[in-house]
Amino acid sequence: MKKFYFKYLNGLVLFIVALTLTIPLSILAIVYTVVKYIIIGRARDINDYFTNNAVSIDMTGNAIVGTELINDATSKKKTYRFGNKHQTVSAIFGKNKRAKTLFGLDKEIADTLNAIDPNHVEKAAKLDIIKE
Repeated sequence: MKKFYFKYLNGLVLFIVALTLTIPLSILAIVYTVVKYIIIGRARDINDYFTNNAVSIDMTGNAIVGTELINDATSKKKTYRFGNKHQTVSAIFGKNKRAKTLFGLDKEIADTLNAIDPNHVEKAAKLDIIKE
């Protein structure tokens, strides 16, 4: 039984521990950082703090959700696939947009991201560390 646990469940246990610690510590860190920036007069840096964390969450989301769920739920005609932990979901949408392989749900998500931040997926594709 012990060999089975380590061979097949070790990653799952580590994932659950990481997720359990991340949520409450993230809330605490966000509140602390925002209050600190306001108190020390660096309120202008709050946007950068959230942008940096959004990129990190985007990359994590690509690794967790992109591997199977997004690849199965979106167009099969895409040139670039989701799931690489070193890429953002936004960058993959941007690369697929550039390759003209966005259809249906893919296109809707990319358009929504671009509505929030103009040319978001295009900028993300340009900044992507993984080159074609």
